Amino acid sequence: SARLNALQAGQVDAISQLDPSLVSALQGNDNFTILEKPSGNYTALYVQMNKPPFNDERVRQALRLLVDREQMLSNALQGTGRLGNDIPCWFDTHYNSDIPQREYDPEQAKSLLAAAGQSDLKITLQTSNVAPAMLESSTLFAEQAKAGGVTVTLRKWPTDQYYTKAYAHFPFAMTNWLGRTLASQINLAYLTTSPFNETNMRDKELDQLVGKAFAEPDEQTRIQLMKDAQQILWDRGGTIIWGFLSLIDATSAKVEGITPSVLVGLG
Repeated sequence: SARLNALQAGQVDAISQLDPSLVSALQGNDNFTILEKPSGNYTALYVQMNKPPFNDERVRQALRLLVDREQMLSNALQGTGRLGNDIPCWFDTHYNSDIPQREYDPEQAKSLLAAAGQSDLKITLQTSNVAPAMLESSTLFAEQAKAGGVTVTLRKWPTDQYYTKAYAHFPFAMTNWLGRTLASQINLAYLTTSPFNETNMRDKELDQLVGKAFAEPDEQTRIQLMKDAQQILWDRGGTIIWGFLSLIDATSAKVEGITPSVLVGLG
């Protein structure tokens, strides 16, 4: 909101990653230009896989089944963006589009939770308004999860404290990533050696597949190795990527020549 106000007041000429809920404030005003393109950016939920009850694969699968992704796009993203399937980088040539889209299925979630001994699960989700659709999507998830018998309590942090005091400090929280190539994203976030392994994923099979892929000179073999790696993320990972954000930038009408990018704000 502060950045939008600065643009409207003429204090700045361009702002990146405008929140979808604020777009209407500029629509129909010839003094401003809105740039929009589907991107690889995503705001997601994640669990730390080494902390109970999230160390049980059935619990992680159940939480993913409790996300109504269509409603997330419609409400949290105001109809913008693209449906997510719990794996990143939909635009990458190595993306595994053969994996079926995960659907909202509260009954299946209930069954998995019962099998895991976690019926009537009560969990706390760390959230904030620090990234586009973060607070909106976490609020929606808390409502959606009720259908599976899960009670989600939101702990809302000030934006200037979230990444220092909440992120990576609790077993269930929100995250936000900019779009990257698949190899880069997996290397940063999902391997045992990853510097930003927010889910605390430690999967030897995944590590080995990705290591082989990075060393493989044959493109088709490499693609298959990366597809197999994504299947592991989909089956037993700890990130709930319900959707991808559109990159929405806004500029003064004085600014010209920006071509929207799938990867970065302001072209």
